[in-house]
Amino acid sequence: MKRKIFNPTRNEKKRMVVRAVAEFLQPYRSLYGYRHEFVTNAYRNLLPETEYADPSLMHELQLLRLKKILRIAETIPWWRDRLEGAGIQRESLTALSVLERLPPVSKQSFTNTSRAELLAPAFKDRERLVLFRTSGTTGAPFEWGGDRNTSFVESASYFHRILVWHGISPKRDGRRPFIASFTGPTTAQPSVACNWSPVETNADQAFQNLLDQITTGRYRVLYIYPTNLLLFAKKLAESRQKLPFQLVVAGGQRLDDDSREYAEKVLGCPVVATYGSTEVGQIAIECPKLRHHYHVHAERLFLEITDEQGRRLPDGEEGLITLTSLENRALPLLRYHIGDRGRIVPEKCPCGRTLPLLAFSGKQMDFIRFPSGKIAPFRQINRFLLPLFFDEIEFYQIMQPTLGQLVIRVKLRHGDKQSFESRFSNELYKHIGTELSIIFEYPALWGAGSEGKMRMFVPLL
Repeated sequence: MKRKIFNPTRNEKKRMVVRAVAEFLQPYRSLYGYRHEFVTNAYRNLLPETEYADPSLMHELQLLRLKKILRIAETIPWWRDRLEGAGIQRESLTALSVLERLPPVSKQSFTNTSRAELLAPAFKDRERLVLFRTSGTTGAPFEWGGDRNTSFVESASYFHRILVWHGISPKRDGRRPFIASFTGPTTAQPSVACNWSPVETNADQAFQNLLDQITTGRYRVLYIYPTNLLLFAKKLAESRQKLPFQLVVAGGQRLDDDSREYAEKVLGCPVVATYGSTEVGQIAIECPKLRHHYHVHAERLFLEITDEQGRRLPDGEEGLITLTSLENRALPLLRYHIGDRGRIVPEKCPCGRTLPLLAFSGKQMDFIRFPSGKIAPFRQINRFLLPLFFDEIEFYQIMQPTLGQLVIRVKLRHGDKQSFESRFSNELYKHIGTELSIIFEYPALWGAGSEGKMRMFVPLL
């Protein structure tokens, strides 16, 4: 009798691979005793399988990981009380939609709670914990943390996904460093920190030293904040020098079209945007075929679009981005209102990937607010300020200290202040009306802010 050979379909094979990796090689398992490289490679090899998989497979994987996170959250009294109050029981969890019963949290939710009260018992040993501190660009500095090993694996795996999508292999040139980071050294990747500011002491010499360092090391990928990118590209254009970059990854702030187009022209390579946060990590990458649309890393987080009360909104409708981390077992973060707005695009992406497609509207606080109650995106001002930027302004910052006032802080390259103020005010009022009074300031000292970010807009707190 002829023996039957088991021949699973491609989707069944994917399910087998996903389950194996989720159960045995997932980063939040205990990795001590394993080589980081082995675990990172195993996890990274999972990603091409899931990004084109049937959505039901992703749902299965997310549900599996959510149950594991809930098991940890139940050991933390703060979270256990919230889960019990919402009637969520891990053992009977059969669908991700059950999570909607849990009221969302925000930074303010943890104001009167110490990190020790939110930390999983297994991570009381601080050597296993890595802390993340936000820069406070949302108006509220925040500290969170995660499993040191998980952070290593995530950083390597998801940054690798960005490179692969754009045809760049970190191994193409052996072990040669390939990342120049304007946000500090990138975890698990050889890099050079490039925190240069045009307003620092000896800025010209510091810039030339930086170019020499990048050229000598033959760095091929630049990771940078969008505001820093514009300043860096402008300075590079003035120097008339070329750099060996093959790709620019802009993250940490919203990337506008004007900055991107100018940087691509000067640097001679594509600029791709990412979406992430310090407390959650990498959230999404811009689709290579669809600008301003981001594929969510659904393997590592569950993203919902909700209203203020946490009710989930239909796909296509804009609302608050609400995140549940599926890989942070040190400090679980469930249904977190990150302060950003967006919508899930229901249509199939032209690139063929089945990862959720997010249209990111910008941070909730990236809006200018008016006494009448209306709001206007800051980028609306940025769009017409940029042409002036290259001609007259060396650096600028807009602040909204009160509901009825805007403060324009400027460092002029040349020109008469009175003439500039008159022209700028007239142009500004054309775009946003006359509800707000405008005050101009010309500080003698400028700072890049924490983590090297150039904050072009400080919102109403």
